[in-house]
Amino acid sequence: IPLYVANGMFVVTSDDERRGPYTNPAGPNHDFFYSPFHQTSEICGTCHDVSNPVYTSNGDGSYALNNLEEQAPDFDPYTMFPVERTYSEWKMSAYNTPGGITGTAFGGNKTFVSTCQDCHMADVTGKGVNRGNAPTRTDLGLHDFTGGNTFMPEVLKTQFSGTVNAQALDSSISRATWMLKHAATMKVNVTGNELEVVVQNETGHKLPSGYPEGRRIFLNIQVFDNTDALIEEFGYYDPVTAVLSHDDTKVYEIKPGLSETIAGALGKEAGPSFHFVLNDTIYSDNRIPPRGFTNANFEAIQSPPVGYTYNDGQFTDTTRYTLSANRNSVVATLYYQTTSKEYIDFLDSENTSGDGQGALMKTLWEQHGMSAPVVMVQETWIDNPSEISAKDLNKNYRPSNLKIFGPNPFNSQIKFEYYIAQNGLVNISIYDISGSKVAELINSTQSKGNYSIQWIANDFASGTYFIRLQTGETMDIKKVILIK
Repeated sequence: IPLYVANGMFVVTSDDERRGPYTNPAGPNHDFFYSPFHQTSEICGTCHDVSNPVYTSNGDGSYALNNLEEQAPDFDPYTMFPVERTYSEWKMSAYNTPGGITGTAFGGNKTFVSTCQDCHMADVTGKGVNRGNAPTRTDLGLHDFTGGNTFMPEVLKTQFSGTVNAQALDSSISRATWMLKHAATMKVNVTGNELEVVVQNETGHKLPSGYPEGRRIFLNIQVFDNTDALIEEFGYYDPVTAVLSHDDTKVYEIKPGLSETIAGALGKEAGPSFHFVLNDTIYSDNRIPPRGFTNANFEAIQSPPVGYTYNDGQFTDTTRYTLSANRNSVVATLYYQTTSKEYIDFLDSENTSGDGQGALMKTLWEQHGMSAPVVMVQETWIDNPSEISAKDLNKNYRPSNLKIFGPNPFNSQIKFEYYIAQNGLVNISIYDISGSKVAELINSTQSKGNYSIQWIANDFASGTYFIRLQTGETMDIKKVILIK
């Protein structure tokens, strides 16, 4: 039995037997064993803590090349060079506590999330097998294993069209999109000409986490004047060339690479690199840590910030921009990209075996949207709510079915009902006749479905008000009149 939960080390058996998290399976035709291991994050750590056994840690952040063609001297993952530390990041987070984290969008039937399974195999109510005597369980882990990859399922549909289930792959894309839209929250504020964007990690590991093969998160900032014309943009991503403007915005990513010593021995250039098995140095890592982060703990698991600083307990990051003087509104968008142009170009250029696989990957990447970035969260700052509200009335948003119930004009309170087409952040605010926000009824994540809410206006003066509902794809504004 492996001594460590890492590097794909596990035991299998050829006997006709199964292991699982329940003591009462529904009359299986094979031997079964109750396995508490299946309910712990350790089973996920088997494949989501990955180290390179070619290198051994020197204890000072550098790594030495082991004797070639010999077994690694130690299979403790923390003595090797870190490739992925998603499991360890969770282990050192506040999620790894008996009470976990409450108030998240994840977990299914659970009121809090703690383990990897709570988020990536959410509890649902149902039967685990198609048998009449199967018990109905409320803690049935949904085997969707959703992550953030919306690109590769499209490739698989093309390359293996005769053997894959296209509908299932489309479903995985939808689930991954939902996961990404709940992985972070964001706040924006403008003081004078200074924009401040705060991104908060809502996951149990770094944001983003996993293999550093071109995956990244980045901020795009669009600034508009009072005519709604775009006057400047930070973090511009060209959808035609897939080139991202790095220098004027924040990109969250880890950059491993080759040291001078290894690069010299291999005849390659030292510095950040996508050479998965050759890298022996972490050059930078500014990914946002999870709740419960401490520098000491993340240093111990070989996943500290590199070239960047986070304080103990910090799970947010702030980016500041200087805006043009005639700014009137700002739209800040946080994007996730599964794989970058730089990584695809690397695969193409480094594939020198003559089998053409690098060129094929690049062709598939180009044919399937070049791994188009996915919107995680978007926030808008408005300098003059009155002008923006007037323009909002004419925008082509998906209707929200915001309905008023009861008399209008009203004299003390009024009820609204609305429908949310997909899970996401919902904001319902009240504006006065000048366009100024005077109340905020809801600003939180809600699941798809029908809702109702009341506005109790006892403390407000008589007059005309606007109720605005806004989600990622929905905008609706209703006028009401308060008479006392």
